[in-house]
Amino acid sequence: MKKYILIVLGFWHQEIKPMLAWPLFQLMYMKAARRATQEMKLERVAEKRLEKLLRLAVQSVPYYRSVYQVYGYGKGSEISSDDFQNLPTINRQALQKYHRLFFRHGRVPITGVYHVTSGTTNQPLEVPVSIFRTVRESVDRALHARLQKLDLSTFRLFGNNFAHITDSFGNTTSNRISDFKVSRITRYAIPLALSDDAKKMIRRIEVDNPSLVSGKPSSLIHLATLCRKLGYPKKQGIQPSFIYSGAEHLSVSDRQLLEEVFQSKVYEHYGTTEIGVFGRECRYHDGFHYASDRFIVEIIPIEGRTPEDDPELGEIVVTELTNRQFPLIRYRTGDVGKIAPTPCLCGSLFPRIMLCDGRLIQFFISESGYRVNPFGLTLQLRLLPLRDYQIIQRNTEQVLVRYVGELSSRLVVEAVLPEARRLLGTRIDVLAEQVYSVREHGKKFMPYLCLVSHPEPTGL
Repeated sequence: MKKYILIVLGFWHQEIKPMLAWPLFQLMYMKAARRATQEMKLERVAEKRLEKLLRLAVQSVPYYRSVYQVYGYGKGSEISSDDFQNLPTINRQALQKYHRLFFRHGRVPITGVYHVTSGTTNQPLEVPVSIFRTVRESVDRALHARLQKLDLSTFRLFGNNFAHITDSFGNTTSNRISDFKVSRITRYAIPLALSDDAKKMIRRIEVDNPSLVSGKPSSLIHLATLCRKLGYPKKQGIQPSFIYSGAEHLSVSDRQLLEEVFQSKVYEHYGTTEIGVFGRECRYHDGFHYASDRFIVEIIPIEGRTPEDDPELGEIVVTELTNRQFPLIRYRTGDVGKIAPTPCLCGSLFPRIMLCDGRLIQFFISESGYRVNPFGLTLQLRLLPLRDYQIIQRNTEQVLVRYVGELSSRLVVEAVLPEARRLLGTRIDVLAEQVYSVREHGKKFMPYLCLVSHPEPTGL
């Protein structure tokens, strides 16, 4: 009897419950589609949402209520959008330490919780996931497809229309979760080798015929490599309308391989586990458009970078305006980028974030002990004909560049050494190693890796 009860409950949560939110999805989708063509309306909506969020934070969120008092914004005081940039930022260390204080007072997660490990801090974190976050991300995905004129299949009740590719963790079972506009997401864990299990998994994806495939670049490239051994590209193979890639840097060669094997366009998205996806590429692949009525994106100066490098570059700071349950105000992503100064050729009114060499995972440590942004080390590497690279600081006197390409190691060292000594100190030495791949399957790719103990960050 207990077994049948569990089956019924599982069917309710996976199949019936999502249908009840379908009208909410349609309503939010229509509103978002209208705003996407009205610049003034985007600005007005963002301003109203920000004022509501700031009032909520001061009145009902323990972390902000205590911290903002120090800045003169008590529970009974007025706080407006004009005060926004005077407020302190939040880094990942503060969120890890005080994350329970970011919940709105008296509220608990109403759908579930992500128990995740941050790729930056390597510390466990609980992130609440509400039905509204699920619907919003589905709306963003559907709206992106519409703006790019992509063929996204309409709602199907029980179809597996969205494949999410993950690393193999020793199991081959799929994990079905809810989505809208593309029906259900099925999670496929791809085995490491081209075994019978891998062939069965690929065959299952072919039978499901997904309209959309997503995953980390390392997982997608692993799937593409196995499929190519099976004779891809081929008819009746995996041929989605488009492929979403995120969470790691996608190199030019990776994009070319995916498009060749699956005969499909690849679009990157940008976001964090804590906030979710908030930036998506258009067909010109020139930055990540974000919904300016839902997110405020700021660029703040970075320690270790002088203004003459590029005055518009800085650390990306994000505020989500619609999260009332777990609000993050002025959240520091740890990534380096800038806001594109000119409109996009696609005609979208949404502004763009321009990331620098993917995700900035770690800072380096100078010989005097200061945290330094390592982006400057890549400025010359980007001019070289390299397919991929990774920069590792082994200690305060040595940096290793691992690269994929035909150049001699001497030329790579000559390109990096002057900037390395300017940023990290005159005693620094640079080594270069030519490798087949800088990425390790099953692990998150880190373009910058520091093996030196970081000093304790200051401030919130």
